Amino acid sequence: MPVSLDLKLDMNVLLFTIVVSVVTGLIFGLVPAVRVTSRDVSASLRDDAGERIGARRRFGLTGILVSGQVAVPLLLLTVASVFMESLVRARSADPGLAWRDVSFTQVSLQPLGLGFVESMAMWELIEDRLEALPEVGRATVASRLPAALRGTSTLLVGSGITGVDVPTEVPWNVVSTDFFEVLEIPILYGRAFSDTDAGGTEVAIVSEAMARAYWGRTDLVGEMFRPENDPDNPVEIVGVVGDVAVQWVGESATPSFYRPIVQWGAGRPHFVYHAQAPSAQTIAAVTGAIRAVDSRILVLRASTLRDHFGDRLERARLAGVVLSALGALALLLSVLGIYGVVSFAVSRRQREVGIRMALGAGRDSVVRLFIRDVAGVVIGGAVVGLAVSLPAGRFIGQEFTGAAGSLWLLVLLAAGLVGTALLATLAPAMRAANTDPRDTLRQE
Repeated sequence: MPVSLDLKLDMNVLLFTIVVSVVTGLIFGLVPAVRVTSRDVSASLRDDAGERIGARRRFGLTGILVSGQVAVPLLLLTVASVFMESLVRARSADPGLAWRDVSFTQVSLQPLGLGFVESMAMWELIEDRLEALPEVGRATVASRLPAALRGTSTLLVGSGITGVDVPTEVPWNVVSTDFFEVLEIPILYGRAFSDTDAGGTEVAIVSEAMARAYWGRTDLVGEMFRPENDPDNPVEIVGVVGDVAVQWVGESATPSFYRPIVQWGAGRPHFVYHAQAPSAQTIAAVTGAIRAVDSRILVLRASTLRDHFGDRLERARLAGVVLSALGALALLLSVLGIYGVVSFAVSRRQREVGIRMALGAGRDSVVRLFIRDVAGVVIGGAVVGLAVSLPAGRFIGQEFTGAAGSLWLLVLLAAGLVGTALLATLAPAMRAANTDPRDTLRQE
């Protein structure tokens, strides 16, 4: 399914945006007006006449909004960085198997109405026809492709580490006996599946990451684990294989396990094969060979593993670009908002600045005065943004990209936002520092 971003103007969205903009402007315009009209006039005059020079100003509600203007861009840029990090890692990542000259075709045998034994025979026939093509080398069958194992099975595992088995969701795949050989996935311990597994004891092969995560070691041949839905029938581990990409290319090593197709079958199998020159012509030849076996076979998908890996990253790429653009826009709005707040604070404190300078305060001290006041609010917003961004980045990494984001990168983003916000205070602060104290005293 193609992933695209529809940028056509929608009138409903446009009207909604206009209404929200007008209402927001009215609300945030009326709040300070209500605050001013609710003040006691005599008290205001007394405060004006006897205002204490040097008293610290608190931004109040304005400070909270400024903090939010720092926290929101940080959250957006953090999530965007997680997606971008996954893309960078994927460029140099090793998926753990041969893929450069590998293609696949997914089919459905449902229109044939075959039973389990007949389906097995049909898979073998199709596999033989594919390997007979001059464009095709070795072929194998799997229920799912690497970097697409979204389904999980609940297993009772963990006693190898904690001493107690607990229900755990683990991704799985159903593969043929030559799957690991064809895709050059190393068998670290034990053996691959064989035809003798049909009708025998339930067996499985686990990945190295799964062995280390739930047993603390990799030599697990002969060990057992139990499915939660059938705990009285344990599954024997007959082999341990190298880690492959489970959900995303570039993810950290993720536990997974395999079941033999001779025991489980596959409803919509993928025929995975080596192609001397992966191309549209080769894929078309494979599709024709499959349909020549039986014209009722449905060909669902056909592509190369290279394109498959790219498709799996397309959403991450699109999300990263969109979120980066939104984060940059939010950062621009944050800078403009902070500039406006500081400019307002400067206009209100013009009298104080003039008196300070008349008493000998230098321009540097005036600039530091405003930067110090703004720094507390901005740093508070960065802290709140980090507190939200860290779990958000971890969640995005676990659910979508496999990369949870670097803590140092988040701190660097926060520092950049704080620095940008403080730079936004320089222009109004320097304008205040250029105040001529004689003008202030003349007004007094």
